[in-house]
Amino acid sequence: MIEDASAQAASKAVAQYVAEHAFPPQPPRQPGRGRGAGSAPENNERGRAGQ
Repeated sequence: MIEDASAQAASKAVAQYVAEHAFPPQPPRQPGRGRGAGSAPENNERGRAGQ
């Protein structure tokens, strides 16, 4: 049971690392290409953290 829990924690940590680091950073947003409220930096950060 203990190994199971630590394996789950490890895979969760790996998944979080991949979500944060494995993808190239988004290019700076250009005027006119935003998607309404979704282009606000705080909303963007909240959405990425939720993944």
